[in-house]
Amino acid sequence: MKKAEPIQCKSFELLVVTTISNQQMRFLTIYRPPPSKKNKLTFTMFKDEFQNFVMEKSLCGNLILIGDFIIHVENENDSQGKWLMELFDSLNLKQNIREPTHDGGHALDLLVTPKNNSFIKFLIKSKNVIFLITNLLISSSQQRNQSQAERHLNTARPKTLTSRLLKDPYLKQKFPRK
Repeated sequence: MKKAEPIQCKSFELLVVTTISNQQMRFLTIYRPPPSKKNKLTFTMFKDEFQNFVMEKSLCGNLILIGDFIIHVENENDSQGKWLMELFDSLNLKQNIREPTHDGGHALDLLVTPKNNSFIKFLIKSKNVIFLITNLLISSSQQRNQSQAERHLNTARPKTLTSRLLKDPYLKQKFPRK
């Protein structure tokens, strides 16, 4: 895998990772900070930047787009959610999360793939985490590049996260093998 060149976006943070194999796959991780007077971000800014970005990336073939969009896609009357779902549909993409991802019953964390994807085998969501099990053919003969990106969060508590993950019933399940 290799980390792509940074893309400058003001309205959202982005990490793009591409597999180096005969089956190229792009993993796009997005975080959209909530718009506020302090950060001067607006939905219009996000709409313009994201639409251009996702239109370009969707032409590149297999992709998995995951992130925190701060958009209520579960509410059919929400104009922002409606716009986002129509954008995905126009690009032959589908949003795979069908359950709330936040305490208020909202689906703000999304997982988007091509409608005809054949690489997602299982999608399991628990309260704290989404597990995505894929079937990618990655050749071990390729040159291996390694890169690491970090985001330091002041509120991160590794012991709490580890404890919650170890107690999560979904992690204790057995998954079928092919």
